[in-house]
Amino acid sequence: MSTVRRRLFSATFAAVIGLVLAACGTGSSKSSDSEPTERTTAASSTCTHELTCSGGPLSKGTGSSTGCIPPSGNANGYCVPDVCNDPAHAYCCTSTWDNGCAQYAADFNRAHGWPYNDCPTPSANPVAVCAGTCAHELTCTGGALSGGSYASGGCIPASGDANGYCVHEVCADANHAYCCTSTWDNGCAQFAATFTKAAGFWYNDCPTPASNQVSACSGGCTPKTCSALGATCGSIADGCGGMLSCGMCGSGQTCTNNKCGAGTTGGPGTCAHDLTCTDAALQSTCDSGTTISGCVAAVCAYSTTQHCCTNTVPAGQTAVWDAACVAELHWHSVCQIPNPPASPQACSTGTSGGPALCLAANANCGTIPDGHGGTVNCGTCTAPMTCGGGGTANQCGCTVKTCPAGNTGDTCGTVPNGCGGTLACSCTAGDTCSSTSSGTCQPSCVPMTCGSGGVGNKCGSVSDGCGGQITCTCPVGETCTNGTCQTGGGCTPTTCASQAKNCGSIPDGCGGTLACGSCPVNATCTNNVCITQTCTPSTCPTNDCGTIPDGCGGTLNCGACPSGQTCSPSNTCQPSGGTPTLPAPTLAPVKLGSLVFGMIGDTRPSSSTTSGYPQNVKNEIGSIFAGLQAQGNIPFVVASGDYAFSSTAAGSAVPQYTDYMTARKQYSGTYLPTMGNHECNGFTNSNCPIGSFTGMTQDYVNLIVTPSTGQSSPYFSALYVANDGSWTAKYVFVAANAWDSTQQSWLQRTLAVPTTYTIAVRHEPSNDTRAPGTTPSENLYASSFASGALTVSVTGHTHLIQLPGGTQPYGDQFGATKAYEIIVGNGGAPLDAGPSYGYAIGTRRASDGALVIQMWESADTSGNPISPNAQDTKFRFAVNPNGTPNSNTTLP
Repeated sequence: MSTVRRRLFSATFAAVIGLVLAACGTGSSKSSDSEPTERTTAASSTCTHELTCSGGPLSKGTGSSTGCIPPSGNANGYCVPDVCNDPAHAYCCTSTWDNGCAQYAADFNRAHGWPYNDCPTPSANPVAVCAGTCAHELTCTGGALSGGSYASGGCIPASGDANGYCVHEVCADANHAYCCTSTWDNGCAQFAATFTKAAGFWYNDCPTPASNQVSACSGGCTPKTCSALGATCGSIADGCGGMLSCGMCGSGQTCTNNKCGAGTTGGPGTCAHDLTCTDAALQSTCDSGTTISGCVAAVCAYSTTQHCCTNTVPAGQTAVWDAACVAELHWHSVCQIPNPPASPQACSTGTSGGPALCLAANANCGTIPDGHGGTVNCGTCTAPMTCGGGGTANQCGCTVKTCPAGNTGDTCGTVPNGCGGTLACSCTAGDTCSSTSSGTCQPSCVPMTCGSGGVGNKCGSVSDGCGGQITCTCPVGETCTNGTCQTGGGCTPTTCASQAKNCGSIPDGCGGTLACGSCPVNATCTNNVCITQTCTPSTCPTNDCGTIPDGCGGTLNCGACPSGQTCSPSNTCQPSGGTPTLPAPTLAPVKLGSLVFGMIGDTRPSSSTTSGYPQNVKNEIGSIFAGLQAQGNIPFVVASGDYAFSSTAAGSAVPQYTDYMTARKQYSGTYLPTMGNHECNGFTNSNCPIGSFTGMTQDYVNLIVTPSTGQSSPYFSALYVANDGSWTAKYVFVAANAWDSTQQSWLQRTLAVPTTYTIAVRHEPSNDTRAPGTTPSENLYASSFASGALTVSVTGHTHLIQLPGGTQPYGDQFGATKAYEIIVGNGGAPLDAGPSYGYAIGTRRASDGALVIQMWESADTSGNPISPNAQDTKFRFAVNPNGTPNSNTTLP
């Protein structure tokens, strides 16, 4: 049902009701011709709301002229008694003042033949709900609001600057349904602004906020929870104008007063087929006891779709669930199906869709019966969740593990809980968590035993090294002399001092040994004498293998490589079998003498336009590409997205894309772009997967992606390999605003290919989860980082620069980065923070394999070039190939 159709239907219906009520009112209120010629306006009380809106009951007072007067004063003290003294409308002063009361009151005026104008005259349309039913204003952010239904509309803000249809229209959109279930945020307020005459709509339903972000509501109401209200099922008001969904009851139970209890309705209803495909007509109550209870009845109650149910089909019509029934699902919020298919297919055994049946069965994974002897697929789960893993069939879940007892040999420290989190497991008294024994509980102290068990040739009462004493005897032929087993009886042991020894162990001259101590950190024990070192031996760098020099004349044994890797001639672990192969879409591998690359991001004007860049943006972009070219040794550059700000129509962004690629020509190296939200439709939560490109997205692919990479996909990878085979580096370009299951599978397989370095590039940072691909790709990043397979994640979107693991160096009101994540978003868009526009350069340091990343300033905040480009002294860090920090930030 279209919005226009709904409006015309509501108005027509209201007009008919108004005429009927007016006719009834005339018969019951024009019998007081003996009244005085003038009415008094005395009031026994003040009305709590206007008489032309619906709300709580009003006071009729104790006499014919003592009723309340509305705040506007447009009625006298006779009006409310006139209404409520009629038996059919007595409820208006005891229960609720509704549309019937307001329409009946409209009869008490001269225009209807009454001798006095006692009451105001509303329009023939249904009167509005009194202002103030929303929990907060629509132009600020706060808790979820009540969307109501297409017939009655949703809540109205206290300011009254929106009608009852505004909130409903927002939440009926699939991408904004959360505004009435979770939170009313900036996206809800901005979307509401589209329902105006200026936007081509028939009515000014909603207020129009400024284009910048709306502010949070002051004060406000704290919504209650299902638990606080004691509700275990169904929907219930949250106390702030919103509704809570408290779930559904298990098999064999029914929901009564929002509590589950024993009942006779079993299973998820009796609907014979999925509501989103066409088939035989249904019973209007077949969804009883389900999460969409009342949906079928709502569809069949509408005048043009009564044929959808066997018990409502009009005489002479055929009962069938057809395309009109499927389309009507959109207009009933209880159906939870905001966008059913425009051309639904007929249901067939084993192949019908599943949204309605899955919702009704409270199933989000696996298969359930489709009512035809076949099954419906309700989806898959995201690891570590599995279908039924939490103990409930067809529900994604997992079973959280618990820590072992903590006995010797048990796992301890930070342990995976099996559901994507971790456990902090400790050991029992007497044991400690050993980092040298693979995180297992080990005794705090292992007592020594006599002889080879640790005490050597000591005898008598000897310390066991753990605070206890043991008694040791000597072998046959030896005697215990001064606590030492000796032969010959007359031997006097020597001492370390007499032998001028101060470290290690030496013979005592009587068959035993002497412990002469250990050396300081800066000395080594040579021939049992501590020799001070003038050279500090190095340690094995990450990813090294085999035997390498220690820098002080000795050698280090760095061990073997993990499974699937081999030790190269340069003593670094590399994938077995030569150059790694990355899944398509990917670029052809490129060999380099050294690994050096540039990073830029977020290059767009401050407001939407269909013309080219403003001059200041051209200056900023030009200074960046000119600066990269002047560096002289940057073979390729990665970009983190947002190259234009325009409408989505084909050709609208072409002038800006053309300006960008013109500036890019100042740099002669390879350019590798990432898709941003402004390459979809501009909204952060937008999604333009392959096969559904808008005109602007296709222009982006044609003018930037394909000329730069030869690819037609907005996501791809690139592999760089050292000339001598000593390292490999893969760059993974993720399109979070073109997300689908195909890209997710590609990303998982690409990250799994072993390479020395892995650099992931995505537009949205981890703290902005609105983009469809942010959270699923971030889950894969975190897993790779935990296993040492992710070096760094480069993001943009926020117009500033940010170091890993925090908000430095210039702060970010949107939150901290992950330990492996940086933000490079100062490429020309209006800055959120920081002193300049610029770019970053990443360089591999050959001595230890660390990647050193330095930010460069190319233009000031007004777009004036900085010549020569200057290093930002607050942004430099080093990271090892496995993603761990390297304290040495010296540039190669």
